[in-house]
Amino acid sequence: MEQAERLTLAVATVLASGLLWTGSCIASQVYFDFAHYSLGVDLIYLPAGVRLLLVTAFGLRGATGIALSHPIPTLMEYGQQSPLEVITASIISGFVPLLAVAICCRLMGVQCRLSVLRLRHVVALALAVSVATPVAFTIHQLAFGTKSMQALFSDLPVLAVGDLAGCLVFLLPVVAVYSIVCGDSPGGRASS
Repeated sequence: MEQAERLTLAVATVLASGLLWTGSCIASQVYFDFAHYSLGVDLIYLPAGVRLLLVTAFGLRGATGIALSHPIPTLMEYGQQSPLEVITASIISGFVPLLAVAICCRLMGVQCRLSVLRLRHVVALALAVSVATPVAFTIHQLAFGTKSMQALFSDLPVLAVGDLAGCLVFLLPVVAVYSIVCGDSPGGRASS
């Protein structure tokens, strides 16, 4: 593949990831409004599953797309914020899940590629990302004084459960469709 083709593919992947991330955040606000717990906290946060898929499938490109587009959902949810607050939240949203996936895959001894991941790996990745990202956002909100300390620590478990629920609600059907289309689950075993 030529250098220009690789660059075009990279840019397209970043843009598509950003559009999918932003679209999932908007769809979550519209269709999962019933799962809204408090400002920035949802009992089922479907975009967490989209985010996990993007960083697992596209790695740095997926994370970059999420980070570049994250100001839109941030401003929609929280309204006006300082540029530093928005940039920090964007970095957390894209790159903390990427780091969590990389660490988790390394600990499990598997490559960070959808084609080799089994169902147990997907669940472990969902759990890792669902802990790391809410903890990072809690630290972010503490640093910027977005919420009171009491609200943050009462929201943290709900954030983690909401992210995990969103990951599983989104990714389990994806794994099921993959197994139907390909005749097997990612990595070769449906029961793993």
